[in-house]
Amino acid sequence: KIAVENAIFRMAQKHDAALAQILEEHKGLGAELNFVNTVFSFLARNSSLFRSSGVDKQISGLVKKNVRLFKATKRNAEKGKSVPPPNSASKPPSKPISKPAKNEPMKIEVLDDDEENTTGNSDKNAMKDESDSESEEEEKPAPLENGGTTDKYVWTQSLQEVQVFITVPKTVKGKNCVVTFKPKSLFVGIRGEDPIIDANYPEASDIRYCTWTVADDRADTRMLTIFISKVNKMQWWNCVVKGDPEIDTQTIRPGNSNIQDLDFETQRTVKKMMFDNQQKMMGKPTSGDLQKDEMLQKFMAQHPEMDFSNAKIS
Repeated sequence: KIAVENAIFRMAQKHDAALAQILEEHKGLGAELNFVNTVFSFLARNSSLFRSSGVDKQISGLVKKNVRLFKATKRNAEKGKSVPPPNSASKPPSKPISKPAKNEPMKIEVLDDDEENTTGNSDKNAMKDESDSESEEEEKPAPLENGGTTDKYVWTQSLQEVQVFITVPKTVKGKNCVVTFKPKSLFVGIRGEDPIIDANYPEASDIRYCTWTVADDRADTRMLTIFISKVNKMQWWNCVVKGDPEIDTQTIRPGNSNIQDLDFETQRTVKKMMFDNQQKMMGKPTSGDLQKDEMLQKFMAQHPEMDFSNAKIS
């Protein structure tokens, strides 16, 4: 097991330079999670990983194992000694445990969930307290690309639109696809086959900007991609259509967005909210207050004969 882990460690090191460059491009708040999302997005578009049965549990298990590995490595560094493997309490080593040589991967045995920790009650209780404090976060991971996966498609979303990715046979052409957009519903299917999607949206769509494409994916499949434009561009969807698996939108952790990527109306709303919030923090009038004051000044200029010394606009 240690030999396999060391081989994986050396393989990962080979790609450090390339991965570091990609990570550097994900600047801002949540850069690391956005980097992971980019990797998952690449796999969704260029592999069959997400079509495998139980892939969500496999990925969750891999994440938990790496978290345990990190914690074990951290404890090892703090204690200045290697983490003993299982059953070491009953069979002490015949010689002191030496630290690994420079540039050599540390050989650490990480306990799986179903293995018993025999390193002592104090370590067991410490790990239990630490895991309890993080249990809620582990139970609700952020959805991949703010979307999810069903048995028929993978979907992602931004505040502006929802994208649905459906893998279809290589023989499917555009003329074989039937896609019907309505403000509150969506129909997607292949001629002569049962519908893939035929249900109502959770929120309204703007059919003026909805579209779809079908293009080569891999050697034996094609990708049918659906673009659904949202009416409310300040709201996350919890599913593509009602009746399909839902995500918890409270767990979405969007990365930093460029305001220039938003449409004009949304940009204006966001800028107004940012300005008003900044003015309130400084104790200054908001955009609404300034607009009222401007109206009063214009009215006063038009009626110089009137006394406005005690005038107020509500």
